[in-house]
Amino acid sequence: MYIYRDVDQASLYKAGRAILPYMIQGIQDYVYRLRSAGLLIVFSSTRDLVAMLGNSEQAPANLAEIYNQLKQGTLWVSSEHSDTSIYGTRGNAVCRLYHDLGHALYGLEFTTDDESTLARKQLVDLVQLGMRDPLLRHVFLADSLGQTVYEHEHGEFPANQSDFVLKSIRAGKYTPWLDGAQGVVWEGFV
Repeated sequence: MYIYRDVDQASLYKAGRAILPYMIQGIQDYVYRLRSAGLLIVFSSTRDLVAMLGNSEQAPANLAEIYNQLKQGTLWVSSEHSDTSIYGTRGNAVCRLYHDLGHALYGLEFTTDDESTLARKQLVDLVQLGMRDPLLRHVFLADSLGQTVYEHEHGEFPANQSDFVLKSIRAGKYTPWLDGAQGVVWEGFV
């Protein structure tokens, strides 16, 4: 089991930023796969999709709204509550776009079970794109699956996302690791 007692806020933010290039690759892959599946309308040869930063009213609230926005060619991503993200404010927009495109690609709703499934699927996707550093996988899982579980248990997301992720990885929660051809294997909560 991985426990990162020596990780501080600075190294956590560095890890968050190191995850972003993999998410950008993932976005490109998801857009290609959504277009191939006919779920994304191509308006021109130069533009598949426009992602717009907005508020929570503009961002999709369910899978049907994601599909509707994709068909229109503009997916709104909320910029709210990004100030404590491990990815930084701008990086959190990349994370949310990756996350919402994952909902569309895998046909997963916004329920706790589907959010948990999505976190696992997206981690597998990131590992397949080359994100093999155990710390990065651990950070991603604590940020995605961990916050989903916390929200389910407490009725709200953590007030400070980076503090939550830091405490989670220091405690060894949500620990993934590779196991040959099996991909990502999951250890239960500590």
